[in-house]
Amino acid sequence: MLIAIFKLLAFFNVICLQNSTVYVILYDMKGIFVCNNYYFDEGMEHCYNSLKVAFEKHGVKLDKKSTFLIHNKKTVEFHLLGLADFIIFWDKDMAVLRGLERYGFKVFNSSYAIQVADDKLLTYSAIADKNINIPYTIAAPIMYDVNLIVDNKFLDEVEKNLDYPLIVKQNIGSQGRQVYKAANRQELEKIYLYLRHIPHHYQKMMGEEGADFRVYVVGGKAIASCIRKGTDFKSNLFGGGQISLCDLPLAYKRKAEKISKILKLDFGSIDFLINNHSDPLFLEANSNSYFKGIEGLGVNIAGKIAEHILNKLS
Repeated sequence: MLIAIFKLLAFFNVICLQNSTVYVILYDMKGIFVCNNYYFDEGMEHCYNSLKVAFEKHGVKLDKKSTFLIHNKKTVEFHLLGLADFIIFWDKDMAVLRGLERYGFKVFNSSYAIQVADDKLLTYSAIADKNINIPYTIAAPIMYDVNLIVDNKFLDEVEKNLDYPLIVKQNIGSQGRQVYKAANRQELEKIYLYLRHIPHHYQKMMGEEGADFRVYVVGGKAIASCIRKGTDFKSNLFGGGQISLCDLPLAYKRKAEKISKILKLDFGSIDFLINNHSDPLFLEANSNSYFKGIEGLGVNIAGKIAEHILNKLS
């Protein structure tokens, strides 16, 4: 009986005034924005608030909840009150996400899309042989933490095939915090020692340093594009970079759409290096791409995401 009451209350937005008058607003649908328990920054807050407003325009309520443990279906129903018509998953916890999918919740993005986009080498593997150019990349062999050797033969191969300066990236990372630059062998060895037990890779430094093209995609369609320029060799706005709108050539938009479909992204962004060649040079994909910067320039990303999700649910 108590659970039934909770479910009923969750379906309504109840506002109690001082004179005890109760107003009840009935929403047609309800969604849940699931974020991480331990990380919720200003950019993520903007994404949630913007999406909340976008869905409310369609008569849909969007609540926010932190990632939770999944023991069984009853645990899931308790946290979501059994009334989530859909879930926007703004986290990378695959166990929770796959649990939600297993119990029948409609989740955006899917576990496949988030996992493949989150790991840069998995992204490259997914687009291999699809006529998509990427920077020359060397993956570091897996080294377990019981091994403390320095593999100088591997570093020799990196030096031989990649000119300095070169870029080193952890396979999984965000906002540029797991990206490094080596200008010489000494710096390369220092980065290698720091990362040798963490999955990572090495890339030839190409294109305009500290800048990239970003294409926002929703439902397999390119909806907006911009140039991001950073304060150092990274282009991320998180580190103080700048953003400006741009109208990219059709080739970039088509490649972005192709990549987003291969990765099965409902929404996200596709990044390209800025170079002098007509063929786009793909850098990485993002499943939970922040859009505070571009919405500040007048582009309504959240509105497009809301429309896409509701169209898929209809």
